[in-house]
Amino acid sequence: MPEAFALLSACCAAMSSILLSELKGRLSLLQLVRRQMLTAFVVTCAISAALGGWRTVGLHQFGLL
Repeated sequence: MPEAFALLSACCAAMSSILLSELKGRLSLLQLVRRQMLTAFVVTCAISAALGGWRTVGLHQFGLL
């Protein structure tokens, strides 16, 4: 299971690099950071809503965070 998380993490980093290289000259650094933070917030909210909130994260699952 940790290998799958490592692979997904590498894929996310690669996709992020591809998207950032496309937007590098089009947006200012501050706008780019704002969009990244907004995206992270939306994804976190969606996952939290799908799992039923933060209360569903048990002590044994904090290592995965």
